[in-house]
Amino acid sequence: MIYTRVRSVSESCKILSLTSKSRVGILWDPDDPAAAIAFNEYEAVAFPLKVQLHSLKVRGPKPDIEGAFRAATKDGQAGSSL
Repeated sequence: MIYTRVRSVSESCKILSLTSKSRVGILWDPDDPAAAIAFNEYEAVAFPLKVQLHSLKVRGPKPDIEGAFRAATKDGQAGSSL
């Protein structure tokens, strides 16, 4: 699995189309409206590419990124990070 943060639509398309992975974890803040829109765009891009997305939600000015990675690896979603 590859982990990445929410980016622009064009970057989302490029990252997902270039990956050879079938699962991608996305770090994003669901309280940020722009991040929610971007995550939905990732989902739209991932579906036709047959890439399974895993939502790794982190919140606030000091997000618990390590906690999100621990939760992902606990669920057997180990991988690399972008």
